[in-house]
Amino acid sequence: MYWYIIHMHTGRQRLLIKFFSLQANIKAFVPKVEIWQYPSGYTVQELLSDLVFIKSNQNKEMIERHYKAFFKSIQGFDQMLAFDHIYALNAPGQALMDQLFGNDEVIRHSVSDQQLHVIEGPLQGLEKWIIRFNENKKQAVLDFMIDSDHLTVPLEIMGVLDS
Repeated sequence: MYWYIIHMHTGRQRLLIKFFSLQANIKAFVPKVEIWQYPSGYTVQELLSDLVFIKSNQNKEMIERHYKAFFKSIQGFDQMLAFDHIYALNAPGQALMDQLFGNDEVIRHSVSDQQLHVIEGPLQGLEKWIIRFNENKKQAVLDFMIDSDHLTVPLEIMGVLDS
């Protein structure tokens, strides 16, 4: 699968998501992530509300060719975009997104031992991507940039007390 990221002005994503939901072999969504909140546990929140993720079996040229007319038909579409392009992820980024999201729109939490060997969840086998860990927030920072920031995902370490 190919992954694309469109950076849009907040509040303008729904039109794009609605359009792509009617298309075959393509899925568009605002990405979400589980966040640890003491004492209630994990809740789901938007990862970055101004981004639309697109997952498709079509490469970037096919996407641009098939949907260029749609993009031009939307009055003010260029004002909806925060930048003037659709960002296509490279192969390692696509593989990372496939594993983190699976068939969901939410990055679920993972569980690791105290040596950061992930034993459960979408980060399993992706330990090489982890560049730091925030024990209090139960988050791992990955060596993957989205919107000029490192991607932060939920990671719980077994044996670490909740605070």
